[in-house]
Amino acid sequence: MRPKALGGCVGSAVVLLLTAPLLAGQGRADCTTSVDCASADSSPAPGARQLWAQAAQLHARKRAFVDAIRTFTEAQAGTFGDEGATLLTSVEAMRTALAQWDADLQRFEARARPGATDSDAALALATVYLERRRDADAIRELMSVADDQPGHADANAMLAIAYSLRGRGADALRALRRAASLDSRNPVFQYEIARLAFDQKNDEAAAAALRSVVRLLAGGDQGGSPPRVPFERVDLLAQNTATAPIFPVHRYAAGYALLDEGKYGDAVAAFGAAVAGDPIVESRSPAAAAIVDAAAAMRRGAPRAAIASIEGDSDAVPSAERQRVLGTAYWLAGDSNRSLELLRASIGLNAADDRARLVLALVLATNGRSTEAIRVLRDTIEACPQSGQAFHMLSTLLESESLAEAVAVRRRGGAQPPVVGRDAWFRRFATLQVERADLPGAVEAYRERIGVNPNSGEAHRQLAEIYFLQGRDDAALAEYTTAAWLDPADPRALTGGGQVYVRMQRYDDAVGVLRRATAIDGVPRDAHYALSVALARTGHGEDGRREMELFRTLQQASEADGQQAFALEAKRREAFAALAAGDTEQAIALFQEVAAERNDAQSLRELGAALVRGGRHAAAIESLLAAQRLQTSAEGYALLAAACRGAGNVAEADRHAALAAASAITARLQTLRDLTIR
Repeated sequence: MRPKALGGCVGSAVVLLLTAPLLAGQGRADCTTSVDCASADSSPAPGARQLWAQAAQLHARKRAFVDAIRTFTEAQAGTFGDEGATLLTSVEAMRTALAQWDADLQRFEARARPGATDSDAALALATVYLERRRDADAIRELMSVADDQPGHADANAMLAIAYSLRGRGADALRALRRAASLDSRNPVFQYEIARLAFDQKNDEAAAAALRSVVRLLAGGDQGGSPPRVPFERVDLLAQNTATAPIFPVHRYAAGYALLDEGKYGDAVAAFGAAVAGDPIVESRSPAAAAIVDAAAAMRRGAPRAAIASIEGDSDAVPSAERQRVLGTAYWLAGDSNRSLELLRASIGLNAADDRARLVLALVLATNGRSTEAIRVLRDTIEACPQSGQAFHMLSTLLESESLAEAVAVRRRGGAQPPVVGRDAWFRRFATLQVERADLPGAVEAYRERIGVNPNSGEAHRQLAEIYFLQGRDDAALAEYTTAAWLDPADPRALTGGGQVYVRMQRYDDAVGVLRRATAIDGVPRDAHYALSVALARTGHGEDGRREMELFRTLQQASEADGQQAFALEAKRREAFAALAAGDTEQAIALFQEVAAERNDAQSLRELGAALVRGGRHAAAIESLLAAQRLQTSAEGYALLAAACRGAGNVAEADRHAALAAASAITARLQTLRDLTIR
């Protein structure tokens, strides 16, 4: 499952992004593209600057290609049934953008040699070749630079990237070692050497490289903030921490696999062939028009209008798509029984399409019928083995029933990865391994996560925490130090690093790191404990005692908070028991005590529900309105409708009932768009 690249890039909130800069050197915070960065490092002559400017223009063609993929990815889920036209136009946009990219690249190749030194031309060509995933061509150009200028560190770093893309790990490691020997202050080179050495089971070399990472980052050679994208990766799509997993449906999985391999032309051809047979791509028939109208109604939160649009076409043949979209609309409208009937009918008409199966599982799961949903998802995987979403949903459902099987399913699903959101996918996979106490499995999952998004400080810190539990101090220290470099505002990374130093009896180093940690808001109290130990061992007993006293104060406060939370939760359970026993007044009194302490939406809503049960409608309305101000919910509106009706205010009751229905539809609509079982 490991991506064939040296690292990853941090994206923004959009679904798909361009690749990060390609070169792995430091001090390039002002670079915006790979060619900008290469130009800045090589200090080219004026003719070469023009060459790099021309190379930069190729990036616009790549952006157009990525934009078309983004549009296609948003449409291929086919959630509402009207996405067929978008699929057709976005495939054509991919085809056009790729052809223009290749044509511009061919013209660039023709002009690359004249007007620049051979090395400049070779570097520029290698850069644009890597972006286009012409890896063998990039290797040829980079080897010519390495032969012509043996002291060119970045050429060797790029060569390592190209070798990794080709699956030539041993060659990549040799190239990185040459780069590191030429730029001995670069921690990224050392980190990547360690990663590649680990992959090749060379633990001794990996450990030596990790010690170099710590020496470089902790020794002040890389002081201040890191470059904008210190770890760089050649890839079409960015993987960042904030993006939830988005999977292709079964019919498009092969196309996305080709994109991952850098076979962009083959991917576009595969997408085109798959679109041609997609049932949501229909002719302009009355039935198709009714589905388009229904989709528009569902998108604006009007499922009843969607139902009327489809059912109003009484002459339409009950196709699989018609049944699927109608079943989806009934679920949005709150009629799960009719929805299930229609979705099953859709599957009966087209068993090879996973869209209806996935929605069927979602409807079952959200109605508390997890066992049936699991069975549906197992059937989906059998019928549509490339449905990554089915693996993902099945694993999520199994987590509360069979953790071992959930991990096994997720591992199998790794062969069908999400298009984006791989960071979050691997994070959850690693968490499951930790919950099973499978620390080696967690290490592997976190390393995979860093492979797709190595600029995530959180990912490095969480891997460090597992290494710390395993007693692998050098590896833990390197990951904690890298995490703190990437995210200096995370006190947990500094605290973890300090704790490792204490365990290694490197107390002076521990003091320095832990003082930085304790200066940051939200620092774990364990930082004060570790600092007290380090200070005491370095002869600063009085300072150590102050830190220990502060730790004890924070510990006591935490224990008091925990005891209070436990007591309130016990009181809450007692209130529900009283309510079940029919002692409404006792339940109200207990809920009032809980709400007074917590003052959160849940407690106020539970109090309001008890007050409605006890016929104290005015007080219920006051509590429920306060809860809605903190957090609106369909349940809150429904309770307000009941309270207002009990108080004799029919108009307000009807208004809140309508808001409850609209809020429930909105929540279901979001669940449908996410296609996520929580």
